[in-house]
Amino acid sequence: MANNITRSQTDDIVIVTMFNDEQANTIDLSFCEGLLGALNDIKSSHHYRAVVLRATGSVFSAGGDLAQILECLDKGDGSLEALISALHAVILAIRRLPLPVIASVQGAAAGAGFSLALACDAVVAMNTAKFVVGYPRLGTSSDGGLSYQLTRRLGPARALDIFLRKEPLGAEEAQSLGLVQRVADPLSLEDTAVELARTMSSYPPVAVAEIKSLIGSLSDDELEQHLEREKQAFLRCASTPEFRTNVAQFIQQSKARKR
Repeated sequence: MANNITRSQTDDIVIVTMFNDEQANTIDLSFCEGLLGALNDIKSSHHYRAVVLRATGSVFSAGGDLAQILECLDKGDGSLEALISALHAVILAIRRLPLPVIASVQGAAAGAGFSLALACDAVVAMNTAKFVVGYPRLGTSSDGGLSYQLTRRLGPARALDIFLRKEPLGAEEAQSLGLVQRVADPLSLEDTAVELARTMSSYPPVAVAEIKSLIGSLSDDELEQHLEREKQAFLRCASTPEFRTNVAQFIQQSKARKR
């Protein structure tokens, strides 16, 4: 498949792989279109019982492609709103897929990458994985449903603490909070994710689909409304001089580190 997304299969488990490790699996419009296409194909195929979402390289996802975000701001033509809408379509597709979706996380899951992991039904994390909010440092609020997921799972006070703290969440702390279901060492990460997917999909598919729908039906409707509020809040923050300055500085610092 194009758009840095591939699919493979082990038994009746489909493994969706993000493979733009040179760019730390950043999330741009092409990525969103590719992943959404893969999810729609999986939904219509009826050949699979569960999905594992993984990434190549040392990082699960560094979040939004800041260079593309800055380009969208320069255009001023609504393309930033379109980018966020594309990400949110992916989030809702994961939530509404009638199969268990397990994120297999190594390295960092930052910003929208954190949102992407929490959109899945379960998270398996490498013992050195880090979950990074990142948004406040850029001068913006979240997207991808991160504020919804953290508040719903942890409560307002704990969610706010995680958003505004300086240090990232390690894998073990994330597991203690219920954000991660399994912690694995580097050699067993993918096997652990596949085994969890196999366990979660071991019951009749209709029952699994109905259970996921019942558990998620009310919250997913709320999530769709919340995603729209997140998008509008992000756009308001993105219109400030501080956001543009912070994004430009972050891009320059990243280029300097690669030299």
